[in-house]
Amino acid sequence: MLTIGKVLLVYTDPYYLIKQVYPYGLDLLADRLRQEGTTVQITYPFLPGANPAANLAAAVDFAPDLIGLGIRNIDTAMACETYGDWGGDGYRTFYFLPRVRAVVDTLRTLLPGVPMICGGGAFTVAPRQILDDLDLDLGIVGEGEEALSAFVRAWPEASRLAQVPGLIMRRDGTFSQTPRRPFVFPRPHTPPRDGGFRQALAAAGLPVRVKRGCNQGCSFCVEPIIEGRSFIHRDIDDVMAELQAAADLETVDKIFFVDTEFNIPDLGYATALVQRLITDGWHQRFRFVSQFLPRPFTEDFARLLARAGFSVILTGTSFADPVLEAAGVSYRQADIANTLDLCARYHIDITVDLIFGLPRETRETVDHSLRCMHQWPPTPLRRYEYTVGARIYPGTPLARQVADDGKNVYGPLTPGLLSPCFYCALGTPLALKQRLDSRVPVPMRFENEITDSSRARLAVGYLADRDRIADACESFFTLDLPDKAAVFDDLFRRLADTNRLDAARRVAEDLREAIAASGQSAYQGQAGVVDHYLALLQRVS
Repeated sequence: MLTIGKVLLVYTDPYYLIKQVYPYGLDLLADRLRQEGTTVQITYPFLPGANPAANLAAAVDFAPDLIGLGIRNIDTAMACETYGDWGGDGYRTFYFLPRVRAVVDTLRTLLPGVPMICGGGAFTVAPRQILDDLDLDLGIVGEGEEALSAFVRAWPEASRLAQVPGLIMRRDGTFSQTPRRPFVFPRPHTPPRDGGFRQALAAAGLPVRVKRGCNQGCSFCVEPIIEGRSFIHRDIDDVMAELQAAADLETVDKIFFVDTEFNIPDLGYATALVQRLITDGWHQRFRFVSQFLPRPFTEDFARLLARAGFSVILTGTSFADPVLEAAGVSYRQADIANTLDLCARYHIDITVDLIFGLPRETRETVDHSLRCMHQWPPTPLRRYEYTVGARIYPGTPLARQVADDGKNVYGPLTPGLLSPCFYCALGTPLALKQRLDSRVPVPMRFENEITDSSRARLAVGYLADRDRIADACESFFTLDLPDKAAVFDDLFRRLADTNRLDAARRVAEDLREAIAASGQSAYQGQAGVVDHYLALLQRVS
């Protein structure tokens, strides 16, 4: 009988090249499998180089028995990406599935005959269509820890696979899917973090789960599809245990609570958790960030968040009540105003997320939202982020609306709505954004370019994270001066902290020589830092 002893988990999100988000879901899967005796590796196919085949070559030596594809996103959900690789009349975005398909084809070539199974948030929204697009036959819908563990034990026996929760499988051209099971947080659960993505922990913070579920009815959102509408809260003692383990990670100073919204369904659990953070002193070790709705949000709750050092990412959607009502959200402008006022009163850092162009958006509602943005203007502790046009995802009320009337849609309505398509009530997203840019307090710049330079900088940290120190140093030596200057401090500290003093000296001397050769005064301050580091190395050698 075939058995699965080694699993390769592939983080397929190309957007990591722009925003380094830790592969939290894959980490949880890996931890569960390792506890059960399975050997697991997590890899990223888009680093260190631009060629996935070269990046994945090490997978041949690992020789996995199963490949798991983590499909977190299929696009950016933003219609006005300056450097987007996908678009049409009046919109431009990034579409990831073609790149994921290329990775799948590469893995087929490198590891012929090894089964591949898909999962992740984006996959859960349109599983059959994604399997069709990738020409694959296996996937897990919903939470994956229990399901993948059961799949590894069951493969390839059909009778046992029929008991794997959330398994979608194609045989003889026909799909079948087993029911999902209610999620239960494992206890205790303090997973070790994968060192191969250390730079993501430093950039975006450490993700920590505290609950699952979303009971909201937002017309454009897929979270209830992914997580279910019932709430499952994690034991607060277990959350504290995970923070205790995270305290040993020197690169982590920010915790991102990855709830759908931190303050729903009510403030009971959220208040108890924040109080415990303060009682146990974690507010002195970490900064905390999470998504919030404008309601419920009371003065006592705001005061508590301020004591704990929280930053708020507020799902505002719009300031216009007609738009909010049509969007099916549970709050109105008065709730947004209350939250903004409380955050200002208690000096809470807040980012307000808005969407322009939703159903019932008019020139008057746009004008109203703009007036409110100026009434509560950006400050050092308040900023606005907005998108123009709403991505239409399958299974949402917005998808049902456009299926009925087909109005205000930009992009093709393909099966499963896989290809990016957007709803925008006031003309094309790009045209509306152009009109907004001259009137908002601070225009959004969707300039998320993936360049050779940005990839090369990320490659240095990526290689160092995987303990490929010689490769990391060689990559550093090939960088241009601005890129060397940008990554030097992190690489030097990592080398010094792991007692690789000769390598630390070489990268410091290389940067010092590059600065001297350039003659640019802008780097003289960093040259002084490099000289200081070299002096310290001289003392300990």
